[in-house]
Amino acid sequence: MKTVQLMMEVHATVEFGDSPEFAVVEITQDLLERLGVLSALCKSNGLESVSVSAGPASWHREEELRITGDSLRVFGDVFWFEAYPKHGNYQIETQSVDIPALTDIAHDPGKQRDATSGLEFHDGFLIASSFPEELAARYHEVNTVSAEVA
Repeated sequence: MKTVQLMMEVHATVEFGDSPEFAVVEITQDLLERLGVLSALCKSNGLESVSVSAGPASWHREEELRITGDSLRVFGDVFWFEAYPKHGNYQIETQSVDIPALTDIAHDPGKQRDATSGLEFHDGFLIASSFPEELAARYHEVNTVSAEVA
């Protein structure tokens, strides 16, 4: 399996909380296996969810917001990442992603998905967002500006 870059939309859990716009995680076979184990752990033990210490490869504005306390949350067949801005009294969360759909698309990136999976390829990224084209454009805008400043 080839590593897939997944860009996930991020939001604050409070109305006026500041948050990154996206997080990027590398989808590897090891991560898919870990997600499968955590999902099975929930199912076999009647757990609503399980949370482990893990985070995406990067959060947009990570240094500015001083993001801490990364967690990977698995709830049945979906997962997302959570964290906290250092001086905030709220969480930030990524878009949730369906584990079976992610596994299918990671193993066969050319395979078409239905609209309910919430995963779409744009510009070399697999994107989990309600507005994937806008998130891809924003990512490229942020990274173009960062490259010009450097």
